[in-house]
Amino acid sequence: MTIQPKDGASSEIAEPARPPTLPLAGPAETNNPAARKSPLHIGLLTGGDDKTYALGLTSALVSLGVYVDFIGSDAVDGPELHGTPLVKFLNLRGDQSARANVARKVARIL
Repeated sequence: MTIQPKDGASSEIAEPARPPTLPLAGPAETNNPAARKSPLHIGLLTGGDDKTYALGLTSALVSLGVYVDFIGSDAVDGPELHGTPLVKFLNLRGDQSARANVARKVARIL
């Protein structure tokens, strides 16, 4: 980008660097500990009702090269979370159906 000041001299301004864009989905192992060597590694705990927000945030973090442990349930699980070594999906809540019997509900939290 060139800026032309009032005095007629031109000066060059460098374009801001853009972060690398990494797709959230791609061919790779997601649970390979040897592949997870980034200095920045976060855990994202989602409540299950915010899939769009959680996937968008994860996508942004992955595009910056951040490793994400995505903790969720069946409600937020999807193929986007299993295609990159930067994301480790942990389904710690499973199916949260209100129709489950008492034994199933107890098993979910144990």
